Amino acid sequence: MNNSLEDLRVLRKKYIFKCLNIVNNFENKHMTSNIFPDLVKLPTSEKLLLLEQLWDSIRTEPADFSVPDTHKKELDKRLETLNPASLLSLNELKNQVDTLIQNRKEG
Repeated sequence: MNNSLEDLRVLRKKYIFKCLNIVNNFENKHMTSNIFPDLVKLPTSEKLLLLEQLWDSIRTEPADFSVPDTHKKELDKRLETLNPASLLSLNELKNQVDTLIQNRKEG
């Protein structure tokens, strides 16, 4: 398997895990009622599998929504000011994500 593809999969799993933590923290602090109470009770490993399955299902379905013009204009504006020299390589991005995750574990 291609290392770049495997790196992307690892980064995706780390990102999903981070999103799951954010959602769990939000639910714990802000939700007075839960629409899916059984989902909250699942172990983290099962929640991650569920999230991954949801992302995969969304990825394979045709988009049934349109991007608002304001978002398109904002993207165009950002692309005009993009400095390619400021972009990170995959390894640099991976290192930054790993550092952020390690800092959160320590902090």
